Order: sequence, then structure tokens, then C-alpha cells
Amino acid sequence: MNKTIHLSKPKIEQAINNTIDGLPVNAKHRPADKFVYAHYPQSWVYDLELGDFLPSLTKIIAKPGVNGVSKNGSLTMTLAGVQAKGGTYIDPKDSRLGSYMDYVHYYPTQNGGKWYVDFCQTATVLPTGQVLWGDCSEEWQGFLAHVRDSGIVSPMIEEIYIKLAEAEAHALDNLLGRLDRNPHFGPQVERSRARLAGMAKAWGKISGNAITKAKPVKVKRRIAKVDA
Repeated sequence: MNKTIHLSKPKIEQAINNTIDGLPVNAKHRPADKFVYAHYPQSWVYDLELGDFLPSLTKIIAKPGVNGVSKNGSLTMTLAGVQAKGGTYIDPKDSRLGSYMDYVHYYPTQNGGKWYVDFCQTATVLPTGQVLWGDCSEEWQGFLAHVRDSGIVSPMIEEIYIKLAEAEAHALDNLLGRLDRNPHFGPQVERSRARLAGMAKAWGKISGNAITKAKPVKVKRRIAKVDA
């Protein structure tokens, strides 16, 4: 027998979660390829905030078909070229890296790929799809200092210090030559002076406390024979 049914508690429709994780990929945002770092003996910079010299690393990108990278992304030939030029490969698996081992990280992309970044790199994706990359300069400085102090790269030699100091002195001379006509160069002059003084102080600590492991080879200059 049919009965009259009274309904008083309608069900709540469950919202469908359309959240998409990962970094967007489009014409403006292309995923970064996997990479590693290398260091060359002449590549050093002075950091005024730290008051010390840091190695300047070269990023080796594992893009197939570019700079000797094989079609499968192998860096074997590329890294052999780095070593042939006197460079040092910063192996992410080197135990001397300590907490910085596996320094190459990645974020997943919305299309299922990988976007490779430095270990400290943060990213914020706005509702518009724009990606804002965070500043990890402090963590990066720590990484560079560790690479320098761990023995992975050879210490900076005196010739490199002289080259950097001379370049800074030249920059200071240029600023002083323009200061009379352009007083607004004053802060730059003071910063350059501070850098020059800081370089001398930092090098004094290095040369006084550390024995240079890799001294440059002194090549004897010879007189060239000129055919008459």
C-alpha cells in the first residue's frame, strides 16, 4: 500500500575538489632541465655582507643535444670537458657536501613533469598562473661557503685575489673620477672602498691561516726565434 512520505533533511552536495598541484607549464613557463654545478679555479667573488670570498659556480644543464649532453641526458662527455678545462664537478652524491647532498631538487608540474630547482628554491603560484620565485640567497651563501670549506674545490690562490682587487680598484677609480660632477655616486664610492678593504682583510685571513693546495705552475718565458 502506498504511503505519504515526508522528507525534512535534504542531503548536502559534496563539493568537487578541482585543485591542481604543481607548477603551471605554458608558453611563458617552461620547466627547467636537470642540472649540476662545476667550479673553475678562476671563478671567485667577494661577498661584502659575509666579508669573505666565495666560489662562483657554473651551472651545467643536462639538456639533450646541447654542450655535449647525450640524447638520453647523460653528462659524461660534458663533465669530461669540464675537467679537461681545469674545472671541478660538484657531485650531488659527494659525502663531503653533508646536509647539502642531493642539492638538485624539483617541483612537480601540472602536466606530470618535473621542474628542477636548487635545494633552497621556493615557489608561489598565483591564481592567475604566475609563478613567484622566492629569495634563498642566504641559504645559497651557506652552500657556497660549505663547498669552499669542505675541500671539494681548490682554495683561491693569490693571483686570483690580485685580479679581483685590481678590478675593484679600477672600478673605484672610475667612480672617483665621476664623483665631482655627480655627487650621487657617493654611496657607490663608499661601497667600493669597503669592498676593497674587505678583500684585503679576507685575503689576509686566507693567506695567513691556510696553505694553498693548488699553486699555479710557473711557466718559464722563452725567447721566440724569428726567421730572418
